[in-house]
Amino acid sequence: MRRSMTLELDEFGLATLEAEARRHSLSPDQLVGHAARYYLADRGSGRPAHRVPRFPRRRNESTVDVDLDLEGGTWRELDEESERQGVPVERLLEHAALYLIADLDSGRVAGKLVSSTDDPDD
Repeated sequence: MRRSMTLELDEFGLATLEAEARRHSLSPDQLVGHAARYYLADRGSGRPAHRVPRFPRRRNESTVDVDLDLEGGTWRELDEESERQGVPVERLLEHAALYLIADLDSGRVAGKLVSSTDDPDD
């Protein structure tokens, strides 16, 4: 199931998303798709970073349009999680993208997790 949406990231977040996507030979759309699945799979970890932060949004955020093709069950889980946390799905996906990027950077997750050949939606 395909959905198009606009994510709002600060300049650093957008640059980091694009750089990580290039580093793993993925499009930003593919990286956000992997991030959604990773974030959902890690829900039971109990990590405080898993909750979407309640920071005020700045008006000068950069935007990136993403076209995500995820399985219907993944979309249902994202919708349920966004409702549970009281945030829009777009905000949840922004957080999921940064969550995955932080874990890639820290070495918590191996870069091979986001190999384009592992994408079940391609």
